[in-house]
Amino acid sequence: MKSAEPFTKITPLSKSITLILFVSLPFAGFYLGFKYYRLTDVDGAEKMANCPTRYIVHPSVVPTPIVTQGVSSFSRNLIDFNGISLTFPSNWEVTEKETINNRKDYFIIKTDYQPYTVFVGLNVEINPPYKSSFIYEPARFMVGDIKIVDNGCGGAVRCDVVVVDGDVYLLDWIIEKSTQPVPANLDGIWQPDNNITGEKLDSILKTIKKI
Repeated sequence: MKSAEPFTKITPLSKSITLILFVSLPFAGFYLGFKYYRLTDVDGAEKMANCPTRYIVHPSVVPTPIVTQGVSSFSRNLIDFNGISLTFPSNWEVTEKETINNRKDYFIIKTDYQPYTVFVGLNVEINPPYKSSFIYEPARFMVGDIKIVDNGCGGAVRCDVVVVDGDVYLLDWIIEKSTQPVPANLDGIWQPDNNITGEKLDSILKTIKKI
């Protein structure tokens, strides 16, 4: 008795079926895809009656603007930074502001020093990651309910901390630039002449206000 041929054996019939499927399946897929596109074409379904070339207009959605935390500005001798303001002496002038991110700004202030022109840089930062370490520090002095705290730092003229309603502001003061010539054969650290004293900085800090 002759046994049935296995299904895995290649025969002329299997070759013919394979060739037909190889040719016909791509055309069938294209046709079915086109029919599906016509069924799901929303814009085509929403064409206005008797007006084949005009479509119903959908109003565009305007995204709501995102307001970042950092908001700062300056006028001639006053800066606003994220909830506080500082006023400088009337013969000082805030000349530049650089926004670093939504927590930091850098202000450049022209002082009244003579005979050279001296600019002070003030870096202001709100709520650094380590702010809790300053909240319970003793105050050097108070301005109403605003607490001014000492903060040690290196390289700057002075560093201060201001605590306002649980927010912590870091203020770093430096001599930004001066028209005074650098000494010849300078060997080491040199700071140009200036009139930035601790008393002067405290008098500026005492103008602090919540805004």
